[in-house]
Amino acid sequence: MKKKLYQKSLRSVATLIVIMAISLQLGAIGAATKKPNIIFIFSDDHAIGAIGAYGEGRWKTPHIDRLAKEGMRFDRTFCANSICTPSRATVLSGQHSHKNGVLQLAPHYVFDPARGNVQELMQKGGYQTALFGKWHLISPPTGFDEWEIMTASAGQGTYYNPHMKRSGGRKDYTPQGYASDVITDLSIDWLERRDKSKPFILFSHHKAPHGDWLPNMDKYGNAYKDLLIPEPATMWETFEGRGKGSPSKVSAHTLSKTWDKGHLMIKPPGGLNQAEIKQWKSIYDEENQAYFKKRKTKTLSKKEDIRWRFQRLARNYYLTVSSLDDSIGRLLDYLDRSGLNKNTIVIYSSDQGFFVGDYGWYDKRYMYETSMRMPLIVRWPGVVKPGSVDTHLTQNLDFAQTFLDIAGVDTPDYMQGRSLLPLLKGEQATSKWRDALYYQYYGKKWSLPSHYGVRTDRYKLIRFFDKTREHWELYDLENDAEELKNEYENPEFSATRKHLHMKLDEMRKLYEVPDDTAAIMKAASRRTPPKREK
Repeated sequence: MKKKLYQKSLRSVATLIVIMAISLQLGAIGAATKKPNIIFIFSDDHAIGAIGAYGEGRWKTPHIDRLAKEGMRFDRTFCANSICTPSRATVLSGQHSHKNGVLQLAPHYVFDPARGNVQELMQKGGYQTALFGKWHLISPPTGFDEWEIMTASAGQGTYYNPHMKRSGGRKDYTPQGYASDVITDLSIDWLERRDKSKPFILFSHHKAPHGDWLPNMDKYGNAYKDLLIPEPATMWETFEGRGKGSPSKVSAHTLSKTWDKGHLMIKPPGGLNQAEIKQWKSIYDEENQAYFKKRKTKTLSKKEDIRWRFQRLARNYYLTVSSLDDSIGRLLDYLDRSGLNKNTIVIYSSDQGFFVGDYGWYDKRYMYETSMRMPLIVRWPGVVKPGSVDTHLTQNLDFAQTFLDIAGVDTPDYMQGRSLLPLLKGEQATSKWRDALYYQYYGKKWSLPSHYGVRTDRYKLIRFFDKTREHWELYDLENDAEELKNEYENPEFSATRKHLHMKLDEMRKLYEVPDDTAAIMKAASRRTPPKREK
């Protein structure tokens, strides 16, 4: 009897072991096939030089650097049009500006959601979608299960107490606090409340470090006063090497000519309450008064004036970057605590680069590297090799298709980019990848003419033009990384020039770029997208 009971017990244990093994195997298969979540952290005007992981040594960003250490850093990612609203439209549509209709800044050009966008496709593919922070596209967001966006200044928002418009018919409101922290708080709150049975894509979009630059005053108010930022090597550049017709001397935002009380923190920015205004004055008033006294008594030389402006702008810019980085760190810590880090892809990027005193500018818009180049860092545990670096030519045009490819959602024919998924997996051979990028900026405002061009692995060709003139620039990026010596008229570059012209024509044909820039700008600016909300 005891023997039978013993044998029966053994059979029961064996059966239990088999069941457990099958369960574990099925669980492993399920985990392996489970769609990854995506968090897309998107900032504004974040220059490569202001990210420690990119190695230029200008600034430290420990939390963004952590993403690079644990993921992949893309070293040659560029925007298709270096200005806020158009870049965001390209990210969402997967199209160049002339295709998505957003050629210049809001409110002059409005994103039409009826043309299609990545979040709606992700939503239809079974993903939860949410957006918190900067939208800056005028039309109401669509394709998001939930959203809250900043409204002040056509969607730019304020650094403190940003007024927010919300989805679902909820009333607008004004959360209190520093904008980067508010956006991170909203992102974390949604992650807590979301439907845990579905994968998600979260767009956590920051105002920082866009002007008017204001760091978190509680954390960095005292640091501001003691900070001295090294001047960029090109800050005093006179541009003789770019040619007589170069528009380099007419940039809208220059340290030597432009006077903007907001950019220079001469007056308190919008959004501050009375206590914050008092705090702001304790940081800036004394320095402002000393500066204006020197200007009034004419004891400030032109060079000293430029240096003062640079320090004021640069200190605020870099400390605003630190404020953003701190907030990103809080989001990463939450992912660790909640266990979401295991199956969540974290992507960090910015809409374009920025000249932080480079060439004497504080601006973007140009096709030059500092403006056109943008950060892209991707952490994907178990897929992306930690600490890896990619050097393929990539563009914000590729982001939408990458999201869709990761999610297993079909890409529509209207998108013009390429999925970066093979690069993330380390599968794409260099010879099969693109060998050039197309860029076009639509001028008229900011004293900067329209221009378009092509960037290859080594060279860049740019055509600046308006109604009466044109100016060509050609740069050998291998030997002239700062783009100071225009080789367009150099006979030694005649073969290169011919090849680049052919490549430029090829790219314009590929992307179906119209020849009449003025006509498409006029047509696009009159579009009024349908008012719809989801």
